[in-house]
Amino acid sequence: MSLPVNVTSLFNRRNIGSDRVEFREEWDPTEVLHSVCAFANDMEEVGGGYVLIGVAETEDGRPEVVGIGPERASEIER
Repeated sequence: MSLPVNVTSLFNRRNIGSDRVEFREEWDPTEVLHSVCAFANDMEEVGGGYVLIGVAETEDGRPEVVGIGPERASEIER
């Protein structure tokens, strides 16, 4: 299944408002699930949102890919 938007556009917040994109540096199930639930509630009817895992937000607000190590991949997939 393909995403309805380009990942590069998400990363650079083009065509998608910044309130619909969350960056998570690490896989933390609690934080990610909170974001997913907030997007699912969609009180403003903006169409949900996207959580990009393995992306940190720099002090000036720009995203930076930090990745997820291979040792974490199997844990995340479960």
